[in-house]
Amino acid sequence: MTTQEKLNWPRDEDETWAAAVELRLALAPHSPEGLAGRVLAEAYEAVTETGRSARELFGEPEAYARAAADEHVTEEARARTDSRGMTPGERFTAALVAVGGTGIAISVMRWIREGLWVTPSWSSVAAFAGIAVGALLFCAGIGAWSAGRIKGAGGFGAAAGAALGNGIAAAVYLPDDELLRMPVPVLAAAGALFTAAAAGIPNAVLDRWFTPSLPHGDDERWLSRLESLLRTRHAMRAAEAHSHVQEARLHLATSGESAADAFDDVEVYALRLAEGPRREARLERRKLYGVTLLAAVILVVLVDKLADPEPTSFWFWLYVVTAVYWVGHTAARWRQALRRR
Repeated sequence: MTTQEKLNWPRDEDETWAAAVELRLALAPHSPEGLAGRVLAEAYEAVTETGRSARELFGEPEAYARAAADEHVTEEARARTDSRGMTPGERFTAALVAVGGTGIAISVMRWIREGLWVTPSWSSVAAFAGIAVGALLFCAGIGAWSAGRIKGAGGFGAAAGAALGNGIAAAVYLPDDELLRMPVPVLAAAGALFTAAAAGIPNAVLDRWFTPSLPHGDDERWLSRLESLLRTRHAMRAAEAHSHVQEARLHLATSGESAADAFDDVEVYALRLAEGPRREARLERRKLYGVTLLAAVILVVLVDKLADPEPTSFWFWLYVVTAVYWVGHTAARWRQALRRR
């Protein structure tokens, strides 16, 4: 039984509001156990005592749940998560699981479209290896970016591109002779095993691997990490992040303190600098850029599909409809962003 079912809300709209708050709190990262019950019990008491609606008293459920989560989740826990509420290890694991799930989906689609059996060749194996290694390195780059390691993320991204390019180049020159004949469900099972293994990796171990250590007294490394965290984890523009670092450097030069003594933990200090009314706007801007990049990729592939159309294929029309929807969705988000601006 959920929290809202235990409380007899006076109005249907209050019950709907409580359900939205409960869902948001359940999805909030690192929230303490029973948080939704305590928050909704307090809201219920205020609603029944005043006779006013929950929305009138506390505002929109999303904003209220976010404020409640921020109030009850420790600052240290929030400081170690990115805009999606995930630590670097969790982002890396989530990316690996997404890769595994994509592999399963492709295998099932291949099974539906072309039958039970597949006959890989040297060239197809090389291409698959390049794609697989490139995807793993790209996932590592996502984890490094979430940890505030700009150079590390760039290095992983470059390595992913090199792996993909080498795989494609090898596929061009290697023969197309069949190696073996195997059932497609074996590939789907391999994807499922990979996904399960990725989900089982301890995130704490990955967090330690992605997060760099900062020797006490090394102010330049502390300041460099502060700027990287502001630019990556908190979506701050380079000029704004650099300005904060310059202010911190000036303070250290004036006070004679070390960065760790003056500002404490660098991740917590970065969170304090990033919080405020402009934080949501920065995060929305980054999401918009990501959606736009994906729309551009989909549009390029759509143009390629339309150059050699297959009007009798269900998958061709499914891709066309998906591409048109996503491009339209991206355009709508840009209109909303420009209107708000």
